[in-house]
Amino acid sequence: MRTTTSSNISKNIIWVNCSNEKASVEAVQIFDNLLAMGYDNGHCIEEHKEGFSICVCNFRTIKDMREDFNDAKYDSRNEVAKQSQIDKAAELFCDSRNYN
Repeated sequence: MRTTTSSNISKNIIWVNCSNEKASVEAVQIFDNLLAMGYDNGHCIEEHKEGFSICVCNFRTIKDMREDFNDAKYDSRNEVAKQSQIDKAAELFCDSRNYN
């Protein structure tokens, strides 16, 4: 199964998207890494049949936000997921599977 974690970036918002259960942990790690970089929690979750999207906010240029997302994604692939991240990913993915 291919793991897919992507982003949608627009003015002041990064949506971190995942399309399957395995990608959900990476999405939560990226989200946490962006928070550590100074982004604010957007307090928005979109549930999809395939997965979910979570967002962060900041007043940076779209170019800077793309670079920050790429850095956060790279860092997530080089760190071991914390149990809290695994639990949060499981909760969000489970909720998205119940999406109608």
